[in-house]
Amino acid sequence: MGQTKKQIIEDRKVFMQSILDCAYKPSVFSEVFLNHKLFDYNAKYVDCRDRFIVYRSGRQVGKTMSTAVKSIHFAFFAPLLSKSVKNECIIVIAAPTQNQAGIMFDRIRNLVMNSDFLKGYVIRNTQTELWLNFLDNTGMSKIITRATGETGTALRGYSPHVIIADECSFIKTDILRAFLPSGMATQAKVWLTSTPFSKAGYFYEACQNAKPKNPDGMWTEFHVKSTENPLVQEDPTFLEEIKRL
Repeated sequence: MGQTKKQIIEDRKVFMQSILDCAYKPSVFSEVFLNHKLFDYNAKYVDCRDRFIVYRSGRQVGKTMSTAVKSIHFAFFAPLLSKSVKNECIIVIAAPTQNQAGIMFDRIRNLVMNSDFLKGYVIRNTQTELWLNFLDNTGMSKIITRATGETGTALRGYSPHVIIADECSFIKTDILRAFLPSGMATQAKVWLTSTPFSKAGYFYEACQNAKPKNPDGMWTEFHVKSTENPLVQEDPTFLEEIKRL
């Protein structure tokens, strides 16, 4: 027996509500479209819509994967998430080396290409760039990965709507100060992610000038210890050995 008109209308309402939930909650988008459930602490991070975010963490907490999810979500819903996005969105991922930048980019590409639905929106897929149509097909996003190197020359020429500085504590302050202004005209969102390295540099200063520790700070900080990962907690013997070392 076919669906009644009332059932069809109800199904459409449920579908549209699901899309709306996904548009404004990347954690929901991750489960529905990417088949990936985030740890609770990373769900809070990816759902945060603040413009300036710093993610400080230990190893193995899901920092790279959750930032990949956040990037993919923005790429597909960019016009809803930024007033400066019209028919093109630029997302630049910068890291000290191309290998480091490639780790997050590989997560992004694999998540998209493993989705039968989302991979149909892919326009260009190379080792350093992934171009995607917006989910409403009104334009496209370009996810671009670049190494900062010693001078940051590879970062020039872009007007990004999202700037991601991965392993940021290892990027020279001078490079970041030259790179970040490229997002001024586009009112770019800036996400700094890293494990701590030293009590100096741009990343350290951002952490010091971040909410909630500094209520008037420009940055919103997410701080996650390696021991908060539920999978790490399931292996107390190994954890104790790492602590001992």
